Amino acid sequence: MQIYNKFLISQKNRNFTGYMTSFLDIVAANLYAHYGNQLSSCSLIFPNRRSRLFFAQILSKLIDKPLWQPRYNTIEEIIVQFSGQQVSDSFALLLELYEVYSQNLQRQEPFDRFYFWGEVMLHDFDLIDKYRIKAEALFSNLKAQKELEDDFSFLNEDQIAHIRQFWNSFDPDSSTLQKEFLKIWEKLWPIYCQFREQLKSKGMAYEGMLYRKVAEIDLPDKLDCECFVFIGFNALNECEKALFNKLKHVGKVEFYWDYDNYYLNDEQQEAGLFLRRNVADFPSPLNSEQFSNFTTEKIIKVVAAPSDAVQAKLVPQLIKEMEAPADNRTAVVLADEQLLIPTLHALPAIASDINVTMGYPLRQTPVYALINLLLQVHHKAKAGSSGLRFYHRDVLAILYHPYIKAAAGKAAEILASEIVQKNKVYVTAHDFAGHSFLSAIFTPALTYGELHQCLLCLLEQIALVPLADENKQMIHAYVLHCSRQLNKLKKALDESCVCLSLPVYTNMLYKLLANESIPFTGEPLSGLQVLGILETRNLDFEHLIMLSANEGIIPRSYNAPSFIPYNLRRGFGLPTIEQHEAVYAYYFYRLLQRAKKITLVYNTKTDESHSGEMSRYIMQLKTESEQQVQESSVSFHIGLHPANPIVVPKDERVLEVLRKYLVEEGEKVRGTGYEVRGENSKFKIQNLKFNFLTPSAINAYLACSLQFYFRYIERLKAPDEMTEDVDGILLGNLLHRTMESLYKLPKSPEGGVDNAVITTEWLRTLLNNHELIKDSLDKALAHEYYHRDTLPAEADEDGKLVLLREVVSKYIYQIIRYDIEQTPFTLEGTELRFHHNFPFKCGDEIKHIRLGGIVDRLDRQGNRLLVVDYKTGRAKGEFKGVEALFGADAQQHNPAVLQIMLYSMLLKQQQPKLEITPKLYFMRKLYKDSNFMITDKSNKQSITDITPYMESYTAALSGILSELFNPQQAFEQTSDADSCAMCDYRKICNH
Repeated sequence: MQIYNKFLISQKNRNFTGYMTSFLDIVAANLYAHYGNQLSSCSLIFPNRRSRLFFAQILSKLIDKPLWQPRYNTIEEIIVQFSGQQVSDSFALLLELYEVYSQNLQRQEPFDRFYFWGEVMLHDFDLIDKYRIKAEALFSNLKAQKELEDDFSFLNEDQIAHIRQFWNSFDPDSSTLQKEFLKIWEKLWPIYCQFREQLKSKGMAYEGMLYRKVAEIDLPDKLDCECFVFIGFNALNECEKALFNKLKHVGKVEFYWDYDNYYLNDEQQEAGLFLRRNVADFPSPLNSEQFSNFTTEKIIKVVAAPSDAVQAKLVPQLIKEMEAPADNRTAVVLADEQLLIPTLHALPAIASDINVTMGYPLRQTPVYALINLLLQVHHKAKAGSSGLRFYHRDVLAILYHPYIKAAAGKAAEILASEIVQKNKVYVTAHDFAGHSFLSAIFTPALTYGELHQCLLCLLEQIALVPLADENKQMIHAYVLHCSRQLNKLKKALDESCVCLSLPVYTNMLYKLLANESIPFTGEPLSGLQVLGILETRNLDFEHLIMLSANEGIIPRSYNAPSFIPYNLRRGFGLPTIEQHEAVYAYYFYRLLQRAKKITLVYNTKTDESHSGEMSRYIMQLKTESEQQVQESSVSFHIGLHPANPIVVPKDERVLEVLRKYLVEEGEKVRGTGYEVRGENSKFKIQNLKFNFLTPSAINAYLACSLQFYFRYIERLKAPDEMTEDVDGILLGNLLHRTMESLYKLPKSPEGGVDNAVITTEWLRTLLNNHELIKDSLDKALAHEYYHRDTLPAEADEDGKLVLLREVVSKYIYQIIRYDIEQTPFTLEGTELRFHHNFPFKCGDEIKHIRLGGIVDRLDRQGNRLLVVDYKTGRAKGEFKGVEALFGADAQQHNPAVLQIMLYSMLLKQQQPKLEITPKLYFMRKLYKDSNFMITDKSNKQSITDITPYMESYTAALSGILSELFNPQQAFEQTSDADSCAMCDYRKICNH
């Protein structure tokens, strides 16, 4: 006792100087005072491993000569020691349970359906054994109520009342659902018995079996240690109590309880629910006067933060405000362990040494993400005519992953580019045949064994990725843990006779990997401590910050599924939500009891995973304790400052690009010409080698001059994307290409194209040539969607494309029917590309610019030339005068009308003697009575000839061109938000 008295004097001096006396300080001093150098013969049992290290450090400061360390154990290790048996792997246990379950139900229920409930059943059996419940009484048929009542001598009146309350809600004849429940309940007892017997015969056991075994057997006559010392436990199950009583009976045990009189002596405080019984049943050698710390003066602050990220960012500031040292006297406790990574990113600014014992979640590593992607690829694979097909988005996600790019080299990049360029919505295993590694991981897996080999191949290649040393070390840790879990699952499955489907194997693998953590290496005794709630047991800190102190997180929501209803759990003494909440209350109050400066932070955000409310324990602090709680909140100051407008002046470089559209000196000012892609025009010239301004460019300038700058000056292109969904652009391209193919000019017997008259008979023949229309459409689809010459076999397996072909073919048939009514007419050409030099005034000069584009079709009827354009979208054939087309009001713009009128105006300048009529074929109006003429709403007249509009149109167009080439007029953002909705450059502009 002399050593212990010296310790008490030294602790008084420490308290006087401001140092905290921890629970482990008191225990170490008491044990050393009692056992001295014989302490090494004792076995010290802690609820977690971290507290052992702190205890050893404290003990080292008490001894004055070398001493062998005592044995350090957990309660699980003690159970294994006394039982002489190890706990079996959880998946091996689950497979054994499935076999017993199938035999008792006398049906082969798929393992897929059993898997979830098998885990629930195994958990229930584990609890039944740990709490030494009479399983036969619990699982017996509810119809035998009277028979059961005679065997309830082991229950108290309160427990019997809860059981009867459950029975009263059941009428066995009232519903088929209740009958089914009773039927399943009948099977639980024989399943439980047979399962335990089968495990015993194979030398296997779940944890509860070992607990019950130790509780029911006699202790060895000779124990291998002087004394078992249980330090800092709280909630005990019945098997642990039985073991404690046996050791107590032989005088080989001591108990040290960590508590505070504030909640121990108050029956209303749930934090002391278990300790009140423990202290009475298993007395401690410590004086209860040493456990009155909670009522000492503390500085407690509660901070409301608007998000999880803000909580993490606040930590450095909070540590600075409480003047906390960045060592093991200060702790950051994460009630929600998902905050580990953002907290670690925020801490280096204030702490050079950080100790973390929570472990790095494997599910947050790049390796887990890659495995997840590969599992999705194989899960979503579809059978097709060309074999198993993988969805392109999943394949590209893997090929773009940095580990795959490093392991596969250029092959991954080339394959990804080919998939996008050729629009391979579904990728086959044959596409990877040129690369052994990629071929291995994308080989279709038909069994879980094949998928296992695929994943192992992936991990082996990742381990060889050439990265920096520190990254290589992390990757090896990721790969090691993943490989360990893969092999663990594979071994359990190989040793069983269960036929496992790939989806179930995938789900089991997800569960294994998602729950795995990679332990951090470091020195727990030094540096700022970052830990979860469970790691705080037995540890005390002077300065404490707790994040996510929210209701629903502390206490954590209790939603464990079970076959045992609440009333029966409570009646038979199994843990319920009340015990669950009492455990968390103890964690909370025990952590605060010796701390001096405490800051509790909670998230005010409300969504599906956050309540936005502070924990009930904080409310208790405010209302029940005498501690003064300071509250504050962190808020965002959102200032809606308008973004600085983007203005691009026309410097010499920009003007040089613009001048390329102009006709150079010496070039023929009246130059004009046609060019076509096929044989569909009489008008042919050499390929156009120079730039010309298109109607699309003019429309882009009118919508937003900055958009024109990005597209036509800087030539910024949107990245290549897969055309997976059917959109208006694809539909329009298919229609244009198919119509170009079908409307080839009728040739004369000599093979020329002089006889280009489209007759009713020719069109009717075309209308009835279904095979030709189908082939032309298929070729167009192969070119526009698959970027190849022929249509692949899987095109008929894609419902979207089948529907698309049906829609386009109906449009084609209706166009032909409409054109039959317009016959006879002369087809001048399809997809006719042309240009014309257009004069405009720029300052004091007259300049000429090349304007042009591609006309879908040119028809001639006598002295009239019809300019035809197909429109598959929602374009309208109406406009409010030429001024509206070029005006500042974006709502009055009509790009389709501006385009067709520009073509008509240019053709009129080339063919002044002809009447030029613009026509827009709206696919959505093909089934209505329409002439597809352009209508001027200002005079309610249809345009049969462009001549009356020539002057106003050319004047408006000249004005726009003058503005475009004005060096003083910069490119600016539009103020119309609607114009930005589908703009490729909206992210650059931040609109």
